[in-house]
Amino acid sequence: TPPFIQFLSITPNQVKQFIDPVTIKIHYEDTEGDLGHTNPDSLTMYIHDSRLSDGDSLHIPPLTPGMNLSIKGDIDIDIGSPFLLGNGGSEYIKYTIKVRDNYGLWSNEIVTDEIEINP
Repeated sequence: TPPFIQFLSITPNQVKQFIDPVTIKIHYEDTEGDLGHTNPDSLTMYIHDSRLSDGDSLHIPPLTPGMNLSIKGDIDIDIGSPFLLGNGGSEYIKYTIKVRDNYGLWSNEIVTDEIEINP
């Protein structure tokens, strides 16, 4: 079965570009417990910045010791400090996220709340 994820929070909701880091907290559930991978080149999380045409892929380390068991928990995703893409004032951004298990099954997609990026 594909993993399930749920958006919990994004903090802070207003940031100063290049200074304030953003953290997204998600909840995950996976019946087979095969979320995360030992190979750091295995990119198992997709995050898309709403201002861009393409998203980024990240690595999730193994969440179980190689056993087939049902797991659930929370993950904090450190986005770093977003920056303005244009020359104007503030910009608003949302992130779309999904994760992939070791069988290649993608979870549902979640969308974060909107945050404001200031110069």
